[in-house]
Amino acid sequence: MTSSQEAYIKASNPDLFDTFGSSVSLDSGLLLVMAGGEASGARGLNGSESDNTASQAGAAYLFGLIAGEWVQHRYIKASNTDADDFLVRFATVRLILESLSSRLPPKTPGPSATKTTTAPTMPALRMFLSS
Repeated sequence: MTSSQEAYIKASNPDLFDTFGSSVSLDSGLLLVMAGGEASGARGLNGSESDNTASQAGAAYLFGLIAGEWVQHRYIKASNTDADDFLVRFATVRLILESLSSRLPPKTPGPSATKTTTAPTMPALRMFLSS
């Protein structure tokens, strides 16, 4: 059996101790990636990713497969974000996927969807297909 890299997926706001990929769920073209150490103080969906005022609050990133490319759809935070929440520990990945998948409008790739950050020391997720 051989494997080949299918995708290279990275958070839109990578930082060294975010633990991006600490929990992953893939279902019907949706990929939910948790980052338990992510530190933004944002709340809810698609808030500010850059403030880093809530250490270890945690976040989730929802990606969708569009025309063969994984595109980030949502940046997800708790509605009451605080430091040391570790969202990944308390979130049920499957439940988040199920509740979001039925409500997601299609998103077309645009400038923000294709944003890449070059930070070779940041964690990322590599997906492989076996054949």
